[in-house]
Amino acid sequence: MNVYCVKAIYPEYGAHVLVMIIYHEGSKADVAAALSTKGWKVQSVKGATMADLNEVQTYDDVRKFVKEEVARKRQVEAENARRAEAARRAQEEAERQAAEHRRRAEEDARMLAISEAAGDLLGADLEPELAGNAKLAALCAKTLLFFDQAGLNRRDLFTAISIDFADFESQTSCPQANKMLGALLRDLTNVLRIDEEIAKLDLRVREDRASAEGQLNSIGSRTHVYGGSGEMLLLSMWAASSAAREDERAMQSIQSGYEQRVELARRAVQQGRLQQQYLEFRAKTAVSLLLVACGKSKTIDVSMPPDVQRFVLTPHA
Repeated sequence: MNVYCVKAIYPEYGAHVLVMIIYHEGSKADVAAALSTKGWKVQSVKGATMADLNEVQTYDDVRKFVKEEVARKRQVEAENARRAEAARRAQEEAERQAAEHRRRAEEDARMLAISEAAGDLLGADLEPELAGNAKLAALCAKTLLFFDQAGLNRRDLFTAISIDFADFESQTSCPQANKMLGALLRDLTNVLRIDEEIAKLDLRVREDRASAEGQLNSIGSRTHVYGGSGEMLLLSMWAASSAAREDERAMQSIQSGYEQRVELARRAVQQGRLQQQYLEFRAKTAVSLLLVACGKSKTIDVSMPPDVQRFVLTPHA
């Protein structure tokens, strides 16, 4: 029986070099081969000395220690993996709850906006006598054209809708429907009024631009000359330079004032268009309710565009 002192690494334990005494009948190569089959990476094999026998543990002791350490390491890794999985699931659940909270908040905001914008319409109890009313269906169709056909003359279409409403009101005893149609016409009137205000604003902006350009051209065409001699020449030069600076400041002021007015006009137009989108939502909601009432549709459409929702929920002075 041969006695060897072996240095080897057990990769699963780590990169630590372990030293052990092995009793084996074979050669050093046989020892190395036997250990390799058991997962060891042998670094060296030499004959053991008396000092090795006194100081170095046997293979069985080292193997027992390594197996215990590997088992502990696996347990720690398993626990870490379990905790990581639990943390991942907790994160996913938190994200799911947050997404659900956002969805509910968005839905609550949407329902609040719809209620604020068209609560008076949705609460109406339309008469059952409206079923099959062709005049009401035609009036609704013209209202949709008012918004969806950009090439048509809105004012002419509004006149036709007003006539249809007067005819419907005079021949139909449906107070709730008449009330809703009256609100519908008021909304259409406001849409046309905003169109007129925007057109006037556009005209004022164009006139303002022409005026600003005229003022800028007038100032820019000025020529400041200087002359004389001695002190008078210096004073003349200073006066001409000062006048040129005054002209430059005046031109900057005109340009700045014009740009500010253009920006105010742009915001006013943007606000007017949002107001029109809000009125369009109300009108189309009323049309949807009336079409269901007269049997031309089975579902009520209250889909509100995001821009309209923000407009409705934003406080306005």
